[in-house]
Amino acid sequence: MTRILHCSDFHFPQKITDDPSQIFLQFFSKRWIGNTNWHFSRKHHFSHDQLNQLPAFCKAESVETVIFTGDASITGTKKELENAAAFFEKIRAENIQILTLPGNHDHYTKKSFREKAFYNHFPDNPSSNYSLRNGGVEALPLSKDWYYVGLDTVRSTPPYSSRGDFTKRIEQQLQEVLRDLPDTPILMANHFPFLPFDHPRKILEKGNRLETIIANDPRIQIYIHGHTHRQCIADLREDNLALILDSGSGAHKHYGTFHLYDLQKNSIEITVYTTTKNMFSPIHNTRFFWS
Repeated sequence: MTRILHCSDFHFPQKITDDPSQIFLQFFSKRWIGNTNWHFSRKHHFSHDQLNQLPAFCKAESVETVIFTGDASITGTKKELENAAAFFEKIRAENIQILTLPGNHDHYTKKSFREKAFYNHFPDNPSSNYSLRNGGVEALPLSKDWYYVGLDTVRSTPPYSSRGDFTKRIEQQLQEVLRDLPDTPILMANHFPFLPFDHPRKILEKGNRLETIIANDPRIQIYIHGHTHRQCIADLREDNLALILDSGSGAHKHYGTFHLYDLQKNSIEITVYTTTKNMFSPIHNTRFFWS
């Protein structure tokens, strides 16, 4: 068994005093939209203090790997990403592996997407033979029985759009990676769900092509994601798809959630935790099996 904590969408902010120049510079990009939304709306619904106990929780629960499925920041500024990286470093200090993916807020502007600023603070995993930064796909053993495949499908989008894009380049890289992997169950991670659950301006473009790959590869048994801020467990295996798991946003003040997985070769036990009121409380537990 390997124990995994799946969390997402923390949206670490920065103080205005950290870099006052951002007040002026934001108006040269879509960053002003994200900051306006944060200060007048999201700021009142998030509490990062409630995450302070997460490193100790991971240690106490013998978590081996933390998978973070994107949106570490609000608008992808250097300081926001530094704050996020410093938080995850506290978990890594407990000798816990950290696997991170960027979200649309981490490549928020054309410049941050072009310069791949996220990877300056969350570099490629040295255990992967494939570069998430350069190829959009990484793969590494998750345990002796499972492989992990992570995707970066984030793109630079115009104002009021938060779409991802499963580009032809990433599709070809993923197919190459899958050809190279052994006949071992795969847990795949991405920031975006591949099904069009949400408003058209928030979906993964060409998600149907990723759906086809998942449907045609029985090794891909679990697909985890973030982006929606809505905790969800969906068993789509009868449709030749995977077990779909969305951890929700762990930093949300009123309905913050994360998932704890006990993963074995032929089963996964999922415990859903809430993070409200500076407490981690299990609210749901379920188990799925594979033959």
